[in-house]
Amino acid sequence: MVLVIAHDLSVTGGVNNFLRIMRKRLRGRTRATRFVNGRRKGEAGKLAILKRLVRDYARFCAVIRRGRFDILHLNPSLDLSSMPRELVFVWLARLLAPRTRILIFYRGWDWRAFEKITSSRWKRRLFVATQHRADRIFVLAESFADALTALDDKLPPIRLMSTMFEGEVLGPVLEQGIAREPRTMLFLSRFVAAKRGDSVIRAFADLRTRYPDARLVMAGDGPERAALE
Repeated sequence: MVLVIAHDLSVTGGVNNFLRIMRKRLRGRTRATRFVNGRRKGEAGKLAILKRLVRDYARFCAVIRRGRFDILHLNPSLDLSSMPRELVFVWLARLLAPRTRILIFYRGWDWRAFEKITSSRWKRRLFVATQHRADRIFVLAESFADALTALDDKLPPIRLMSTMFEGEVLGPVLEQGIAREPRTMLFLSRFVAAKRGDSVIRAFADLRTRYPDARLVMAGDGPERAALE
């Protein structure tokens, strides 16, 4: 039995897409329960956020105590806004369900936030102590794993994990032969400012000066699409 902490299913983005595909692949082999966390629709103001956090933590304590879960799967981003709130669940799980194995999958990474954490003695110690409460840590890039190892080489095992995409959706694109053309790059993402599609285009423009036959395919949708086009 797995308890997955994530946003509501109505929220678009890579985490929910990953979890949806993973659940479909593991259906019949693993039972999973979603614990909805994060901002709710219509929520406004710091007081509303504080009340929601208190309710979420209280609800989580009740769920983790009676659920007898084998694994707790968290999906925080390494930043200074969402990560502290998310990692409280690690401490609560260790206190109330010590036998439950904890998996932390860092789905985002802010180097400026990481630098602020490592430059502060108390933030660094608290962050490292929290990682030691986990059984496995997953990251999306080797540089993230190297940074954690440099911080403390005795952390729980750190593994690289790629994100997932819908093969049946991408299939028609692949059948067109785009992926087999030389020097073709695919940027597959939501078109939001944080994904820095504008940086991809600028970098590609520089690349084209050296490789005139290079090609960039950008696939996705979102509020930044018109600007990127």
